[in-house]
Amino acid sequence: MSAKGVCISPLSIATALAMLAGAADVDQRDELCRKIGFSNLSELSGSFKALVAVFSADQMVTMANVAFAESDVDFYSAYTQFLNSFSAHVTRFPSLQEAAGEINTWISDNTRVHIALINALAFKGTWKTKFDQKLTQIKTPFFVTETEVRKVDMMFSHKEKIATVKGPGYTAIRLLYAAASPSASMSLVAYLPDKGTSLEQLVRAMDRGRLTLPLRAKKYNKFGFPKFNLNSSLSILSTLLELGFPVAGDFSEMTRGRNQVQAIIHRAIIKVDKEGTEAVAATAILITKSRAPDPEILVFDRPFAFSICLGESSTVVFTGLFFGR
Repeated sequence: MSAKGVCISPLSIATALAMLAGAADVDQRDELCRKIGFSNLSELSGSFKALVAVFSADQMVTMANVAFAESDVDFYSAYTQFLNSFSAHVTRFPSLQEAAGEINTWISDNTRVHIALINALAFKGTWKTKFDQKLTQIKTPFFVTETEVRKVDMMFSHKEKIATVKGPGYTAIRLLYAAASPSASMSLVAYLPDKGTSLEQLVRAMDRGRLTLPLRAKKYNKFGFPKFNLNSSLSILSTLLELGFPVAGDFSEMTRGRNQVQAIIHRAIIKVDKEGTEAVAATAILITKSRAPDPEILVFDRPFAFSICLGESSTVVFTGLFFGR
């Protein structure tokens, strides 16, 4: 984690995992769907199909999904059809290692990758009420702890109404982005711990679902919010496993052979300034293939021993060795 902070896109991660769900066997698939928030694969694919359609018409959010595969990987038709729910196209290369520059440097760090499921997400929103550059104060104290102070550029507004709620141990605000219609509205919600309450305590409260947002407009004589840039690159496979996501094992409904997740990489960048917010994220699920196990064939084509026994008892009537000569 960066000293400045950390950022992720839960939607990007969920979308990549949803693309993976269609390759799982029944039990694994149902559990993965539940962890993502859906009761079954049909509900999941329908919801993501609708979401992709919404984003295709949205001016603030864009999404792209793709399955990269080596040229000898032959996806099952059912899985290819499932990927259509995400408007995910399949792109093939002779070798993902050789194509690493075209795909992403993620691939070059994972030497046995044959398949990569990738979601990319971008957001660009302009504040409904922009901050006045003339009111921005540079090198404003930011109290990391009671004893550690850093300097940040703080954006200010005066006499503005801000949607606010005061909760147990925190104050939350909502800053709206300009939208073409109410149905396309988006906002930034920020939670400020009370003095004496740590950010860790606040996050734990969020995990327990104790934070509610019945926000009401409140006029502040002075409201300050920092400019910031965050850039995070995370390997999240082990974290997902700890959280109970069934991402280990063989994703046999994707293609022939054994298809195992080797790594899940997530990257996110967020920039907040007086104009608004820009953010990009990508999640890559890197899959390695091994050839299918040999079929169960047994041929006595080399010297062997044999016995002729009485029934299923240990009484040997004849025994011998056969050398093939």
